[in-house]
Amino acid sequence: MMHTICKYTDDTELVISDLIKRNNGEEVIKVIYEIASEGGLESA
Repeated sequence: MMHTICKYTDDTELVISDLIKRNNGEEVIKVIYEIASEGGLESA
C-alpha cells in the first residue's frame, strides 16, 4: 500500500510504501514522486 507523505503546490506528491520484505530478508520502503498527467500518473 502507498501512503502520501506530502503534496506540493504544483500537485506533485511524495508517496512511500509499507515495509517490503524481499526474498533475501532485506527490508525496504519505496519512495516515489508522482504527478497527475493526461494518461494517468507520472512517477520518478
